[in-house]
Amino acid sequence: MLFIKRHKILTIIFVLGIILMLKNSTIPYFYEPPTIVAIIFNRPTSDFFVGLIEMVNIFASAYVTSLVFFYMVNFLPAIKQEEKTRKLIAPKLSSVYSYMSHLIAMIEHAAEIQTLEINKSIDALDNLIFYNDLTYCKQKNLINGKENSMIDYSYNLLKDSDKYRNLILKTCDELVALPCITYCNENIVQIISKIQLSEMLKLFYNSNDKIIKHDLVRPTCYQLGIYFQEFKSMHYELGNFLDEKRDYKFIIITEEEREKQIKRQQELLEEHPELLKIILLQREDQ
Repeated sequence: MLFIKRHKILTIIFVLGIILMLKNSTIPYFYEPPTIVAIIFNRPTSDFFVGLIEMVNIFASAYVTSLVFFYMVNFLPAIKQEEKTRKLIAPKLSSVYSYMSHLIAMIEHAAEIQTLEINKSIDALDNLIFYNDLTYCKQKNLINGKENSMIDYSYNLLKDSDKYRNLILKTCDELVALPCITYCNENIVQIISKIQLSEMLKLFYNSNDKIIKHDLVRPTCYQLGIYFQEFKSMHYELGNFLDEKRDYKFIIITEEEREKQIKRQQELLEEHPELLKIILLQREDQ
């Protein structure tokens, strides 16, 4: 039950209060109770303990009554409002999760191509070079951990890390600006705040910087490894609040597969020239 999960101490005191109230009551047993039950619930016989249990019973009954009142008047309406808010913000939460998934998959794939053994030492990511050129691969789309589809994909690590950084921060800003966010689960609000303050996102380069984009420059991010781990932890935490989690895995392809992929893209652009205009406009924006 959600109330018990969130208010463990209050629930334990509530149960103890019920036991004390029953212990001081005159309700008869319907059957011969086991010894342990009789010890717990039998009314004391000595005058001292009778007086003590009656005094405690006053506080126990008051606590039980107030907690029931709190549950009915405060907790239930707040939970209903929280569920409404969660449905309203679910699309943006899913977008943030998806952007983070893309960014994580991209960095892991780039590390694999550059033969950085991050499984042995995450600090190896500190040597990841953010190349300003296209990397071709296969993108495996996963929904709740199960493969959904596989498509051709390409990315520019320098530009796309900046792009997804901006998308994540922009969507998080839109989330916290919503008036209904005050009714949201505080854990979700904390995760969004942590993402906004992510040190990894601060490391990425501005892709419009002409110096960084120069072919001779080999930009790396100091301490990317440790901040990448923190970012993945935030990504996992956010996923706990989503019904549908979209993740991605980029797969290395051979040179032959790369040439076929480029050829397919060229054929697609020839069939749909309007796509070329869109791509050119996007590059101008970048």
